[in-house]
Amino acid sequence: MSRIGHEPTARKGTRLWYKSPLRQEHTPSFKVETALNCWYDFGLGRGGNIIDLAAELYQTTDLRHILRCIADSYPVPSVPTIASSFAPRHSAPSMERFEVVPLEHRALVAYLQERGIPAHIATANCKEAQYSVNGKFYFAVAFENVSGGWELRYPNKNKIQTSSVKPILCSQFYI
Repeated sequence: MSRIGHEPTARKGTRLWYKSPLRQEHTPSFKVETALNCWYDFGLGRGGNIIDLAAELYQTTDLRHILRCIADSYPVPSVPTIASSFAPRHSAPSMERFEVVPLEHRALVAYLQERGIPAHIATANCKEAQYSVNGKFYFAVAFENVSGGWELRYPNKNKIQTSSVKPILCSQFYI
């Protein structure tokens, strides 16, 4: 709002109050709810999001024009500015060992049975992956993906954890 010449007259929590940018008034009755990114003009009985406000301000329904007006009001920072504002990237966890063996671990077989996959189908189609990351040992249900890598599934605190070990990007398979 300040970019189009309007400053708040009051602030109440996450609500900012303005004199309406859509009409003349003496008492502020235009509310912006910053937590929801929406506005409401009590004098007009209308509200909405930034697109709705721009449509009212520029008196058009041409979305392309509305978006251009918004973009002109909020110039995008240059790429070097954005890149320099990010924290340095930390290295990925180190997988030290990866071995695929026949599916035998009781917890993994039970997990697949809970998902409705009988043990005989699971052992015929899935393997068990045993691996360590940063010195910690893990095991998971493993099945080969289309790129020759492995898709891994393992139960963890009542939610399914997924991971992939693959040489190239490929589609995911879900159990």
